[in-house]
Amino acid sequence: MAKTFQAPCLQNVNNLICKLDDSMSSLQLAWTAGVDDGVLKSFWATSTNSSDLLLRVTRNIGGSGTDDIIATVSIPANSGDDGASEAVSIMDYLPCSLDANGNYVLWCLAGTTIKVVTTAAIGSGHFVYCQGDGFDF
Repeated sequence: MAKTFQAPCLQNVNNLICKLDDSMSSLQLAWTAGVDDGVLKSFWATSTNSSDLLLRVTRNIGGSGTDDIIATVSIPANSGDDGASEAVSIMDYLPCSLDANGNYVLWCLAGTTIKVVTTAAIGSGHFVYCQGDGFDF
């Protein structure tokens, strides 16, 4: 019997967005893959903090296991905020595959969560913003 293959079709836009402030010291949910798996295509961070911070990124495969650290990324002071330094592409530090165009993509099973937290306190009145583009199948 002949085998058939059905190419996955993107069903929904599922964007990543998370805002961290000085009151957050535990992991914060940034993105969840949909019920038929998902792909994260971009992920970047900006900061209004006056000093450099380390951003810890975790992945919980399927969403019901352990939050495993997949990257710790340095976010420069005022990156992407004051024009002096650019936003940081987190995708450059994640265990990603390449798509047909040579861009990083992070394929995730259904329910997989991506969470973030800074390793040091964010200054009062300052923020770290995480944003990105994702899709569900």
